[in-house]
Amino acid sequence: MYSNVNQWRRIRNRVLVSGKSKRSVAKNEGISINTLRKMLALEKPPGYHRKRSADHEISQVRPVTKRSHLPSAKQRWMEWLYSLERGDADAEATPALGGLIRRLSRPPNDPRRKILTVLAHDQGFSASAIEKHLGVSRNTVVRYLTMFKAGGEDLLIDRKRKTRKADDESFKQALFSLLHEPPTLSGHNRTTWRMEDLQNTLRDRGHPASDSVIREAIVKAGFRWRSAKVVLTSNDPDYREKLERVQTVLSGLGRDERFFSIDEFGPFAIKAKPGRVLAEPGFIPTVPQWQKSKGWLIATAALELSGN
Repeated sequence: MYSNVNQWRRIRNRVLVSGKSKRSVAKNEGISINTLRKMLALEKPPGYHRKRSADHEISQVRPVTKRSHLPSAKQRWMEWLYSLERGDADAEATPALGGLIRRLSRPPNDPRRKILTVLAHDQGFSASAIEKHLGVSRNTVVRYLTMFKAGGEDLLIDRKRKTRKADDESFKQALFSLLHEPPTLSGHNRTTWRMEDLQNTLRDRGHPASDSVIREAIVKAGFRWRSAKVVLTSNDPDYREKLERVQTVLSGLGRDERFFSIDEFGPFAIKAKPGRVLAEPGFIPTVPQWQKSKGWLIATAALELSGN
């Protein structure tokens, strides 16, 4: 199967001349990568000899001139690609070009044409020769060279990352300012925001977004569902002043000082309370609704505020 000269020539031309990656060519041709490497190492199938008649060989004889010994542009291009495949160009390359050479064979989906454009230009190939051998336009060749000259390997190869809608600062500012407003200010007769209302209001304000984008922006900002906790409050009109006084004292405590807050709970009656008991089969524990108190109790507790 692999003694077909046309197939051999076609595969070598796609890899060595057109600059296609070896893995993609091997996949399209239905051969293994090792077989493709053998094809690249030999110009024609081993053991192949084209049969020619004596008269044909005599008719093909041409006088050898000095010009025929000079390598053509295509032959020079192929010899240079052979040297890249063998790794002969690594030692002579500059650090910037050495990084491109090492990245040339890195799978998958490497920008092979960009790398070959820069390396060929460094070897003295003209823009027209690069355009012809790689099958790209002249503007593309100039753009690749300009990108490498301006930003090196990073600008030439790395893809531009598109800014996501959820990361846009103007969109986030509009979204979170809206979340901190009651829906009634935007014409929605509700106490909490719905996703549909958020989308409609953002669209009216010039920031259209899907529900997935809104959820992504909210999650990235650190918003989480949390249960509300009951906190202590006070009816004392001087509560704020007293709290600031306590905070002032706590901020000036030394390492050997402590601040205790003492409070009491009670008095409360001592009665049976409902709860879990270990009951035998058929027994249902009950607690009387009306029962006589067995006494009363006041619980006193202290909390060290500087360290809780």
